Amino acid sequence: ELRRERDRLRDEVERMQGAASSWNSERAKLQTEVDDAKIAAAAAVRASGSPASGGLMQSRELITLKEIINKKDKEILDLRDALDAKDRQILDARDKVREQERQRRELDEKVLNAERESLGHQEKIEALMADKDVWHEREKGLKGRLEDAQRKLARVDEDLQTTRKRLETEATRGEAAL
Repeated sequence: ELRRERDRLRDEVERMQGAASSWNSERAKLQTEVDDAKIAAAAAVRASGSPASGGLMQSRELITLKEIINKKDKEILDLRDALDAKDRQILDARDKVREQERQRRELDEKVLNAERESLGHQEKIEALMADKDVWHEREKGLKGRLEDAQRKLARVDEDLQTTRKRLETEATRGEAAL
């Protein structure tokens, strides 16, 4: 949006510079006509000794030309003022563009930092998931060993019970035999 505004202002500045240039050339042309009219009036005054009705015409024409030159000078000044105002607007637009670019760069930096943090979090999650899998495998192994140990204990307990019963029966037989 600011670029379009800057381009529009730049085009307007170029148009005003062209207009000022054409006004300056017209002013120079009119100034030449005024100078020629002055020279002709001075020659007529010298030739006749006093200004005649033709000299009055030339004087009127000279005054008219001076008025036109003054108007054109005012228009040129107005155009220069407008051109300066447009130049200031262009500079302001450039400053705004630069500021927006700065803000965009800062936002890009924040996005990069957020992406970097997100990647770090993803890596931590993956590491924790891998640890979780390892712990599940360890837990299964431990449960299996515990179950084996409990089965062995149950067998040893049965063997112990069997051995006690046998020893009790043998002890009662030995007592009966005595």
